[in-house]
Amino acid sequence: FAGYRGLGHNHADSLFAVDVRLAPSGDGVRATLAHQADVGEIRYTTNGREPTAKSSLYSTPLQLATGTELRAATFFEGAQVSRALQRKLDATRRSSRELDLCSDGVSLLLEPNGAGTGERPIFALDIMNPCWIWRDVDLTRGARLAAGAGQLPFNFEIGAEAQKIRVGDARTAEGELEVRIGGCDGAPVATQAVTPMHAFVTPLPQITLPATPGRHDICLRFARPRLDPMWALDWVEIRP
Repeated sequence: FAGYRGLGHNHADSLFAVDVRLAPSGDGVRATLAHQADVGEIRYTTNGREPTAKSSLYSTPLQLATGTELRAATFFEGAQVSRALQRKLDATRRSSRELDLCSDGVSLLLEPNGAGTGERPIFALDIMNPCWIWRDVDLTRGARLAAGAGQLPFNFEIGAEAQKIRVGDARTAEGELEVRIGGCDGAPVATQAVTPMHAFVTPLPQITLPATPGRHDICLRFARPRLDPMWALDWVEIRP
């Protein structure tokens, strides 16, 4: 991998790549790190510097202040075998990879193949049911939800299985983001129409969530008029 990096090859480090899960914890954020490999160790920094084989060894979830710049990478026998994760900690914002998928039919990590500028995002979704869950959100005083969405072609040869995908339930020409509280069944508490996108990710107008005492799971899915295109979440923010 060091040789690939030296040659400028954009190699896949998926097996060793570090993922982070964030959750509110007291006045800060609890960060849980993980990777797929059964070998290697995760080293991290919180001072803005790149992690090295001598950086702090990750073993248990980290309790950190909001705004901390966390960097982490996987090392094996002293050699770095993954790119460094870099994340400014904010428990109010999550990527699609940090949300739970509502189902596990055909779960994939996909890049958009259309035109756009900047780094291509990676969308986590189940192509059989593009739907995500943000768990355990305090809605006692209501909340404001913002999201960034992208568009993907449905070019998967899955035969008759495609007929099981829920389409044709849109209210508008291109579809809507539906928001449900407490589960993915029942009527949505809010919807936001989407329009054809000409960027990798397009921010959607803010959605207001009603005050609902206690903590609840928030389910987000796209209603769409047809199979192609397929809408995907890139990021979601939920703020009081």
